[in-house]
Amino acid sequence: MSLSPERTSELLLQARDAAARGDYAQAHAIGTTLLQNLPKDPQVNLLMGEVCLATGFLDMAIEYRRFAVEHLPPAPLLEVQLAQAYVHSGRLGDALAHYANALKLDASFAPAIAGRAEVYEMQGNFKRAWKTLEPATKVAPTDPSLAAVGVRVLMEMRRLDDAIRLGEVVMAAKLPDEPQLRSTLLTMARAYERAKRYQDALDVAARGNAMLAVPFSHELYRAETDTLIETLSTDWMKDAPRATVDGSWATFIVGMPRSGSTLTERIIHAHPDAFGADEDFSLQLIAGSVQAEFGLASQWPENARELTPEQLDRSGEKYERSMRTKSADAKLISNKDLANMRRLGFADRILPGAKFIHTRRHAADNCLSCYFERLRPASIPYAGSFDDLAFVYAENERLWAHWQDACQNDTLTVDYEDLVNDLPGTARRIIDFVGLSWDDRCLKPHEANRADRTLSVTQVRRPIYTAAKGRAAKYGDLLEPLQSALKRHGVDSKGTEAKG
Repeated sequence: MSLSPERTSELLLQARDAAARGDYAQAHAIGTTLLQNLPKDPQVNLLMGEVCLATGFLDMAIEYRRFAVEHLPPAPLLEVQLAQAYVHSGRLGDALAHYANALKLDASFAPAIAGRAEVYEMQGNFKRAWKTLEPATKVAPTDPSLAAVGVRVLMEMRRLDDAIRLGEVVMAAKLPDEPQLRSTLLTMARAYERAKRYQDALDVAARGNAMLAVPFSHELYRAETDTLIETLSTDWMKDAPRATVDGSWATFIVGMPRSGSTLTERIIHAHPDAFGADEDFSLQLIAGSVQAEFGLASQWPENARELTPEQLDRSGEKYERSMRTKSADAKLISNKDLANMRRLGFADRILPGAKFIHTRRHAADNCLSCYFERLRPASIPYAGSFDDLAFVYAENERLWAHWQDACQNDTLTVDYEDLVNDLPGTARRIIDFVGLSWDDRCLKPHEANRADRTLSVTQVRRPIYTAAKGRAAKYGDLLEPLQSALKRHGVDSKGTEAKG
């Protein structure tokens, strides 16, 4: 059944709205419907490129965005969007080529200049990155897309005073709220921290986090956790049906953002028999599709109790097919979509033998790191508030404790501090847990040949460093609001949920 132009426009708006609020399962479902009816529509392909990029289907994101470039009038933004897809998949040479195409169309197009510099930053060529940026920052000194990269690059070059001056010019300008300005402000928070201007760091982070903020409800989040624990209860999970497929090839890494999940996955990916799939949304999409696919009466998570062994098998096989598009031959594939913390009960049903790893970090350090990071509000709406962060930290600990009791698959907690203090011992524990033989390459996770979509990419590509450990202690009494929030939500100073 073909779609009318009016219905097509309506669905495009619905899908874009869903993507903007971080509901990629709905955006993907609507986009798939559009694509089935209009496979050669450039706008539909552009939409699917955005959704696939956000959900980790990088080859498909490139394919869709390339189609848009080839079928829409030449535009520098289209070239930049395709370049960004190549960046995320680690094809930096292709990314540079499309940034160059964008600059041929408009030599002053700031997103292309910033994107090219960011590629050089990722390659560790900070001097070349600044050489790319500097002329443009003189012409457009208040452009936040240039400053967002420029401040980071100058910090890497140990030109801290210059980085702060560049950022302060942008901060002083009366610019509208938009993502690149938010990125500049949060990067400036780290610059001020490095300069030991701790109050300034907190002030500018608060300003950045207030920008484009998304409402976050403790009551709804807690209710969702309660529903998960009650529906997929320990008693029910003991005797409930499970798939018969072998899921021992799969590993899920979950936890708070900035808790060491990327480093943990890079240790696994460094093994020649393993592949780290980064943040892959396959489990989320499958869990969200079972109601329609199998005609179930209820929604997630209640419908998990309706699934038959055959349906569980089909879901497990579907997940494996999706992951095998990223690595056909690896003995082990890890997935570090942190939102899978809320779907481990489903993974336990459809993938018997899969391994679950929880990364954990000192609570105050973890929350402060999230507060300063350029996390996307639509996906992580709680990162802009100390109270919200402390609440989610406690809820994550509560849910993880439940999964440890309820799931039949093996679980492991990896503390960030152990990774920093004892990489050899912790890496061996991780590799042994996932069932691989030891390989010394796992001691050099920064040398693992892979693309990272994480915002900590420049950090995880260096040898292990200890600067982030004890970060919150530097702030002393300035962090009393965070410490009070952690105490209020039952989290002790060591970062585990308080008892009693």
